[in-house]
Formats: sequence, C-alpha cells, structure tokens
Amino acid sequence: MWRLTRGGGVPVVMRGLLRHADRGTLDLHVCTVRPISDEDGIDDLGPGVTYHPLGLSGARNRILLGRAMFRIARLARMLRPDILHVHGGTAFLGLVAAITGGWRRAVLEVHDAPQSGRMSTANRRLERWLVRARGFCPLVHSTAVRRDSAAALGLPEQSVALVPLGVELPVGAPSELDRRAARESLGLRSDRTVVVYVARIVAEKRPLLFVEVARRCLGRRDDLEFVLAGSGEQLEAVRGAIRSAGVGDRIHVPGFVDELAAVYRSADLFLSTSRYEGFGLAIAEAMAYGLPVVSTAVGGVRDVIGPAGVLVDTDEPDALATALLDLVGDRAERSRLSAAARVRATEELDVRVMARRFGEFYAELDRGSAA
Repeated sequence: MWRLTRGGGVPVVMRGLLRHADRGTLDLHVCTVRPISDEDGIDDLGPGVTYHPLGLSGARNRILLGRAMFRIARLARMLRPDILHVHGGTAFLGLVAAITGGWRRAVLEVHDAPQSGRMSTANRRLERWLVRARGFCPLVHSTAVRRDSAAALGLPEQSVALVPLGVELPVGAPSELDRRAARESLGLRSDRTVVVYVARIVAEKRPLLFVEVARRCLGRRDDLEFVLAGSGEQLEAVRGAIRSAGVGDRIHVPGFVDELAAVYRSADLFLSTSRYEGFGLAIAEAMAYGLPVVSTAVGGVRDVIGPAGVLVDTDEPDALATALLDLVGDRAERSRLSAAARVRATEELDVRVMARRFGEFYAELDRGSAA
C-alpha cells in the first residue's frame, strides 16, 4: 500500500480487514511505502499484524517509486508469502516482485473498473499484464466492476473474484438525544428534515449537482436543510455556488469532518450525486445508520442499495429533486426504507462479514480453487 491512513477508500477497507480478520487462519503483513505515523492509528487495529513500512518520504517521482518496487520485491523474497496482495492504481509497486517471484499466488484488487476513467492507460496495461501474464487473480467488490473488469481483461466474469465491502456498524440506532446533539454540533435546526452527502469534494462526486438539487428542493419546501461533508479541490467552488444561490443558511459545507458519525446521526436522508462509484462506501455507512438513500444509479451502487433506497437513472437535477422530495413527504416509505437499510447493512455490509469473506477467498485461492 501507499499509506495506511484513517481516511481514503483503500486504507479504510484494509483497516477493516486488519481489525476483524481471523487471526487463527491468517498471518497478515502490511507493507507501506510511506512511514507509519502516530496519526495513522495502527494501535486501533489490534494485535496480530506485522507492519513493514518502507519509510520512503519526499516527492512522488520515478526514483522514489523505483526504490519502493525493489524494496517490496526484496520483502516478498524474504517473507515468501502464500499470497501477495496488491491494489489497482498502485499495483505497479508490486511489478518487480511479480517478475522476481517470492510468492505462491497473487491478488490484484480492482477498486474501480478500467472504464471508469480513474486510471491511466499505463496502469490499465500493467494490470492486464499482471493478470494475463503473471497469474494475478483479479478481485472486485461489485457486479458492475466485475462485468467491466472482465471485459477489459478479456476474461469470463466467473474468473473475476467478488468480495463485497463492509463498514463498521454503529451500536444501536441513534436516539433522539443523539440526533439533537449531532445537529447542534453541525449548526442544524432540530425541526427540519436533514439531507446529507458525505464525499470527496471533487468533480467525480458532482458536489455542484448536489447543490443544484438542494437549491431546487428548497424552492419547493422550506423545512429542509442540507449538509455536504468532505474536502477536495472543488470545495471553494461549492461554497461560491451556495453563496450565489443565496441558500447559505440551508446548505452547510463544514469541510473535512473527523467524526462522520455526527453527520449520519444528524440526518433523515442521504443523497448521492456521484458520477461513478466502484462500490459506494459512504452509501453503505449511511445505510448502517438507517438512512434511506437517493442516489444516481452508477457503478456498484446498485449492489449496495438493493431494496433499501431509490436509484435515479439520470443525472437531471429535477429528477433527483423529485425523487428526494417524494421521500421527504412520505414518512411511511422513509420508515420502511430505513428498516430495510439497517437489515441490509447488518446482513450484507458489516465489516465483519467482509473480513470473513476475505478469509474464505484467501483460503480458496491458496487451495487453487478461487475464481
């Protein structure tokens, strides 16, 4: 891995796996290019994991990446692991190890389909080579990414392994006291319906579309408030759009929020306007808190939501606003979707379920029977 931070999609997934994996069957080793710092909080992950930080700092350039690749290869030869596991987008870090060996079987975890546009052509070619020439087993987290990855790799779908992701579940449903405290911390009124979106504030997540949908909803109802939590390159553009629309008292953009539980506890609904999601971790987190979800029907979101939300097959702001307002005005349907979201999160999206499935996948791969 590049780093094992508290935030970010890949680190969050791996932290969940490290925290809940079966220590009786798995001996886990984590290699990070960057040093591990106190703020990464590896003490939170419990015992039974060996960390191998390469300690490389400085600008991300060819010299640093070359050093990382050779050190990872040296580590693989020393440990001789049963399974070498690399991640899409940074799989090049395992390139020298793939050539020189030191492992029995290998996994390429694909977080986003090649067709998503999130990877360079060079990365796509390298990862295809790892699978087709070096025998790496591709692993994905949603049926959409499975279908698209299989097509890009020239493989049948059943040869691409599928392990859905999971999130930490809150202990019990938020009480009314929890909700009031969370709203107070975010500057929200207790007598309004609150709609939240948790995402990186970047073009792919379409935060400006979220603002436009919110503006149209506020034009039709005066009992709503919206929260867009996250940070990114479009943060100031979003705040500028809100000021221009004159709705700064109804659309709140707190920036990066260290404790997202408060955001989810404050909410009645979750709205996602993303252009692409390989899986949809924030949607899964919202469902764990019992939030009905309205989302664009993209990528792996269909797998995550199932019967516990509303998918909109267009990115037209009017269509999204209408779907959201229909739920705002239908308390019975919101209650039904809230219950369905909790059930689905408990049965399918729990990080413990994910860790068990990873363990089963590793065991099958070690036996030579995985996809």
